[in-house]
Amino acid sequence: MAKKFRVRWDRIIGATLVGIIIAGLAVWGMNIATGIGPDGKWYPDCETEDSNNCYWDAHERGNGEGHSFFVIEDVVYYVD
Repeated sequence: MAKKFRVRWDRIIGATLVGIIIAGLAVWGMNIATGIGPDGKWYPDCETEDSNNCYWDAHERGNGEGHSFFVIEDVVYYVD
């Protein structure tokens, strides 16, 4: 007599939730790296470090050292 196959819904649902959480974290991480500010709006790259309403990526700009940040209405929000 053959064994009856039993679906483990708890494992399927658990694996799905873990996948959704990991995907959400990946998207959140990409948003920070691509200029999505703390207020959820997109900001362009700063032309200079003293620009306003923009994102300064310290790893890609200047000497490649320092901290990345957003400048929004003359307030600085550090990313790293």
